[in-house]
Amino acid sequence: MSSLLLPSTTTLVLVLGCKVEEDNTPSAWLKARLEAAVAYCERHGPLSAQWQVVVSGGAVRSIVAEGDVMKKWLVENHAGFAEQVVAETRAQNTPENVFYTCKMISDSGLAGQLHRFVCVTSDFHITRAQMLLEKALPFWGLNSVELVMVPAPSPGLEGALLQQRLAWEVKCMAEDAMTQKEQHALYAASIAENETI
Repeated sequence: MSSLLLPSTTTLVLVLGCKVEEDNTPSAWLKARLEAAVAYCERHGPLSAQWQVVVSGGAVRSIVAEGDVMKKWLVENHAGFAEQVVAETRAQNTPENVFYTCKMISDSGLAGQLHRFVCVTSDFHITRAQMLLEKALPFWGLNSVELVMVPAPSPGLEGALLQQRLAWEVKCMAEDAMTQKEQHALYAASIAENETI
């Protein structure tokens, strides 16, 4: 799998991974994220060489990486995505989703030409993902990129379960901020070390 994006990319749509079922198909929440991404692309498209869709997620609680499951679903159900979708399969959590995707943009030399960064995730997760992206984009030289957050519904999450989930998200935000700070520091140090060799 190539880790580089299309050189003509000006709009990137990132779909964050979550639970995969035992039969290696998207869970209800993951399918809702994919459907929200498709709806956004169809509403603002058409898909072209200027659009790139990154589906991000490693094998967190499954044998198969979430990214691979998402890519398979998109290609099988929406053939128009076949040339535009790239799977990022290393990320184990939200900070890593953001880190590896932004690194992919940087490695592909797109920091100067990307105009729009669209992030699709569940409605309960949107604030957490946005916080990470707002910190990450300037670090990766994407200061002028328009950030668009697209919330997907969370089937079955309501009432007390929703409140519990939102409380968990708030708890994770502090941990995410620390993780992201460490990621950026380590990456900056590795770049500086390479420049001195």
